[in-house]
Amino acid sequence: MFVKSYPFFVKGLSFGDVLFDTREEKNDVLDVEWKDKSGNSTIWMACRSQDDFDELYDCLREQFNVEGLAEFNLLSVCLMEWQALKELDEAVEGLGNSISFEIAYPSLRHEEV
Repeated sequence: MFVKSYPFFVKGLSFGDVLFDTREEKNDVLDVEWKDKSGNSTIWMACRSQDDFDELYDCLREQFNVEGLAEFNLLSVCLMEWQALKELDEAVEGLGNSISFEIAYPSLRHEEV
């Protein structure tokens, strides 16, 4: 199974990962193991308001692959292995103090921190 999206709610998973799943007769997944991990990182952002979500989403999607759950003000950012973490920091810093959000790194595969 090839991960084709920028995942929410699954720690350690990133776009481009290849997984092996074990299923039972009803096709329910019993177990998942990584066959190959990509070099991509996943960053989650939880915005404090819809306005903050809209502004951050608009800013980030110009440079990065981003999925948004607007009803929960959540973003999942895929930082491709060829992009630097510094690029994401600079994009967010460019917004100044105009927005408020929390950030988590559930699948950080970039070495520079």
